This record gives sequence, structure tokens and C-alpha cells, in this order.
Amino acid sequence: MNWHILNGEALKSRVENSYLGEIIAFNECLIEGPNSIETLENFFSLRENYLKDTYPEVGLDYSMLKSSLFKLMEADDADTIYLWFEEDVFCQTNFWFVCYLLHHFKTKAGVYWVKPPSDAAYGFGSLSHQELELCFTDSKPISVEEIGKLFPSFSRKNLKTLQNDTQNLNEISSFILPAVNALIESVPSNGSLGRPKETLKKLLKEYGSTDFGKIFLAFQKQEAIYGYGDLQVKRMFDEVSSSN
Repeated sequence: MNWHILNGEALKSRVENSYLGEIIAFNECLIEGPNSIETLENFFSLRENYLKDTYPEVGLDYSMLKSSLFKLMEADDADTIYLWFEEDVFCQTNFWFVCYLLHHFKTKAGVYWVKPPSDAAYGFGSLSHQELELCFTDSKPISVEEIGKLFPSFSRKNLKTLQNDTQNLNEISSFILPAVNALIESVPSNGSLGRPKETLKKLLKEYGSTDFGKIFLAFQKQEAIYGYGDLQVKRMFDEVSSSN
């Protein structure tokens, strides 16, 4: 049996009619909010409460997401798990967690990373059906133990360890390290708000505070590596606007 873990609902609508097996859309944004993994039960409780409080308009059924993920415990050594995740920071943090979870479950299934080509590293959305097929065909076998250990370092803000562990991922390190470096640059330090908010500050000066649409598009163009959606950018935009 094949399992497909996708980076969200948008991709699910394109994949579910083309690939056989269990399909799970990992609707999360672990790049923000609490993500302590002292216990999985506490982790999922923290995440559910955070997302409900922060994005009530989304109406996410977190219990369904959790139960879907726990189905992965059923995967055996005759199964194959395909992880469809892009190279941006948003997708990478989710990708690390899924690998962490699979390692925690002691999965015996073979696990592969389905990633976009380098010229579309931050988006499956721009790819045709044929291009998605090529991504699937070119999927890379991965070690969930090696990638999964990135998540605890991220969760505990051990960014130097995260960077070092990423550099030791051999042939796939070059795909992940740019996101790790961008993540490190997003941390406020020495009077800086961190790279994403500093970019928004500059865009606010250029466009003014009343045209979020233009600022969002410009931010996405300049900082595609972060992979933030409009909800995440709007939260940062409001914080930067209120501090000016």
C-alpha cells in the first residue's frame, strides 16, 4: 500500500484522483506557535488550541488531522510512504515533524521525499500534471531518523544544532540548508526584528500601511523561501505596523 502525506489541501485536490493509496493532507503551520514535543499528546493539544485561537476563521478539524496521522502506525514493511513537501521554511518545519513522527512510530515502510524541481522549489502549485508525475518518479529515499531529529532542535530553538545536523544530511542537505539558514535569519537579534519583519518594514515605507495586497505580493516575491501564506504575513504586517 502507498501512503501520500501532502503539504496541504490545495495539493490534495490534485493528487487524490491520480495516485492510489491513503492520502493525508498535513494542514499545519509549525513555523509558528507552540511546538513542544515532550509528549505527543501535549504537542497535539497545544497545536489544536493555538490554531483554534489564532485562526478561528479556518475552522480546522484538528482531531481529524491527528487521527489521520496516527493511521501511519499501521504502515508495514510492504508499504511505501511518500512525503510531498516543498523546500521553503513553512513546508520544511512540517516535513521535519512528519519524519519525527514516523521515526517515533518506528515505521518499517520505505519513505520517500517527493519534492518540486529546483526551478519551482517553493511551489507544487505552478506545476502541470505531467510535472507532478515527474516529481513523483524522481522521489528520493530518505531516513526519517536523520531528518526527524531536525524537529526537536527546531522546537527547542537549538538553531546551531539544527544547522549542523542539516549539513550532515549528505546528498539532500543542499535542499534543506537554505531553509534552515532563512529560519535562523528570522530570529530577532541586535535590534533587528528578524529578516521577514525587516522586509515588511521596508515594504511599509514603500507602499504605505493601507495596501496590504501589494505588500503581500511584494513580500512573496522577495521572501519566497519562507513560504508564508497570507494569514501569517498579515499577522506579521499588523505587528510591524503597530510598532511604527
